[in-house]
Amino acid sequence: MTFSFFTPDPVGVSKEYESAFGQPFIGQTDSVPPEELAAKLSQFEFGLILREDSIVNQVSSPTKMAEYLSHGVIPIVDSPAIGDYPTFGYQFVRLDDDMPVPAEVSQMRETNFGVQRAIAQQALAGSKELVSFVTSLP
Repeated sequence: MTFSFFTPDPVGVSKEYESAFGQPFIGQTDSVPPEELAAKLSQFEFGLILREDSIVNQVSSPTKMAEYLSHGVIPIVDSPAIGDYPTFGYQFVRLDDDMPVPAEVSQMRETNFGVQRAIAQQALAGSKELVSFVTSLP
């Protein structure tokens, strides 16, 4: 298993890792332009989304989550309560769980593609309702 961190400051991340763990990071740190991110993400099976289980994190959703699910990356989470995703049944791996076998990974991906589509459809419907409401105001 290899680890990659995509960050605006790859040198800083490497230094922080070495400072925290007393050894160099053995994975890859890189800065990826937004237009190249989709191609990069599609090369990975799993991605970390580490967020404290707080009310703010339960009702908000990081952009990274949509990017992961849209590109077939299964989130590894410490808290699965992220935005509306639990309501839609997204698939994830808990940080302290065993990794799924390849057949499970494939099914998890397909489920998450459907979840992301459903959330996008809900957002579109909500935006249409909002536009209709605002345009009906005097």
